[in-house]
Amino acid sequence: MARTLTLPENLDTAVASFLLADLLAARGDALILDAVRCRNIGAICAQIIISAYHAWQADGHAFVLQGHAGIANDLTLLGLSDFVDALETQR
Repeated sequence: MARTLTLPENLDTAVASFLLADLLAARGDALILDAVRCRNIGAICAQIIISAYHAWQADGHAFVLQGHAGIANDLTLLGLSDFVDALETQR
């Protein structure tokens, strides 16, 4: 069964270290990132999520980002909309 990590409303520099710690604690399990409450994401948190995705892939575990509509514009501006769409379909 996959673990679910509920992401905060603002994924900015102030929460980057907490996001990283939460992801490291979840490593080894399939993971669902619930982004329903998110309204913005900065480049650092986006990079942390991308790095985590690659770590989960290397470990052979599922890694899904769901409910990212609130941060879709930020992700597009960061050039990540195709990447995030691919993550959402990995169930």
